[in-house]
Amino acid sequence: MRERMAIRIGRRVVFLRVAAIDYIEADDNYIRINAEGKSYLIRQTLKSMEKMLDSDRMVRINRSVLVNLDRIKELQADDSYSYTVVVEGDKQWQLGRKFCRHVRQLLLN
Repeated sequence: MRERMAIRIGRRVVFLRVAAIDYIEADDNYIRINAEGKSYLIRQTLKSMEKMLDSDRMVRINRSVLVNLDRIKELQADDSYSYTVVVEGDKQWQLGRKFCRHVRQLLLN
């Protein structure tokens, strides 16, 4: 799909390589794109961003987070048969039940 994306920040437009994105989090009516140690807050829904990006690279792990598969460092199994997703930099989220099968297929196959 897309190789780069344009992000409007005030009066500037920043071009960001999609491969450089670590993760994207929902933040009320905005999303926060985290890439290369920087964070960009833009007014857009997580669902619309998910449709724009390659689903083999950026995967939804719960209702409010998209993660670059290349940045996932580990999956930690919990006692309740669910997983915690840990990305580089030790940021972590609970893997949503609805998304578990898809994420495991992409990572373990």
